[in-house]
Amino acid sequence: MKLQFKPFLAVALLALAAPGRSADAPVDQAAAEQAQQAKQMDAGRAFTPEQVKAAEARLQANPKDLDTCCQLLGYYSPERTRSEEKKELWKHFAPLVLGIIENHPETDLAGQTGAMLLARFYELEDQGDWEKGAALWDKLMAANPTNAQIVGQAAVYRSWDLFRSQTQTLSLFEKACQLDPKNPKWPRLLGKMYSQQASFDRSPELAGKALAMLERAVSLAGPTLTLEDDAALAMASGQVEQWGKVFQYGTNAIARLDPAKRDWNYGNVVHDVNAMLCLAALHDGDKKLAGEW
Repeated sequence: MKLQFKPFLAVALLALAAPGRSADAPVDQAAAEQAQQAKQMDAGRAFTPEQVKAAEARLQANPKDLDTCCQLLGYYSPERTRSEEKKELWKHFAPLVLGIIENHPETDLAGQTGAMLLARFYELEDQGDWEKGAALWDKLMAANPTNAQIVGQAAVYRSWDLFRSQTQTLSLFEKACQLDPKNPKWPRLLGKMYSQQASFDRSPELAGKALAMLERAVSLAGPTLTLEDDAALAMASGQVEQWGKVFQYGTNAIARLDPAKRDWNYGNVVHDVNAMLCLAALHDGDKKLAGEW
């Protein structure tokens, strides 16, 4: 049975609104920071040329001004623009994204730059900017080898390009887990990467590691589980054919469904959980229940 978990799949500009927080920040704080970044990008999209000039001056004077950087990212985003404009916008957009890595490497937003710098997301030819970003991460890790935030965000960066080998990505997530053993974020992300690779490689060993890491994340996170957490656990349980756990985690995920909180990935999660519960019911010979799922 081949099952594919969808890690980190989103359109590029949605990644720009990812919360810029440390990995152990409270969920409410993360949502507030994400909303603030989205607000700044929305404001930047409506900037006049005079406002852009002033914002660029502010950022030049203070490269760590994240609000201003987000405003300019909104203004220069190549998304939803005519193809002839994309190349010109990219010349301004890519350096801003690289600046996030340089100036805010411990934030979640820095990890999401791995999506922002994939030119193909914007129907553009690769100009080598993703590689420049990867080189910046290598430099940062060399200077900060025991900083779990930097190591972990470097892993997130690499995880976005699924056409590249994920061997280094897995190693970096594993290192982040070792450096920050009480943080549930890193085993959660590592478990999802293991699950993805288990699906691609049809590897029972990786599937077992996926479930172990995700359950470790649960034990560390306590009552702060999300719909996506339960869905990931259900998927990983199915990969190792632990059908009782599929029902446990899958029905937990269904109980968390809230259309009022739907986002870009909501439909994917609902589909995957129902599909896994259907397979579990079929394994138990319950065709009626499988049909309901």
